[in-house]
Amino acid sequence: MRTKRLFFWVVLWAVCGACRRHRTAFEPPRPPKVPAEAVWVGGPDGGVFIDCRRAGSSAEYDCRLYHDHTGDLWDSGRYVGSSEPPLFNPRKAESYQGFDGERIILNDYRTLVKKRK
Repeated sequence: MRTKRLFFWVVLWAVCGACRRHRTAFEPPRPPKVPAEAVWVGGPDGGVFIDCRRAGSSAEYDCRLYHDHTGDLWDSGRYVGSSEPPLFNPRKAESYQGFDGERIILNDYRTLVKKRK
């Protein structure tokens, strides 16, 4: 029984490690235009560099999004949580799932949407 439990934990640890490496294996070289604080989020078909900082309220973030290969600015502005104030670390790539061109999708599938002026 103890051997089975140990085997289970070793396999689980290996799978988790492989998933983590898989997520970052596709990260392209950082273009010179992209600030060092921006984190890359994406997969084998591409991604985006996201640079978000907490703004005035707890549910608002000033974000800049950069194309992953050119470093050109894709979008920027004030983003707000689409539901309850999202509690996440905007400086960690693990906080994000991606960007669909309009919304920043967080790891827990909540979203940040651009605030209308």
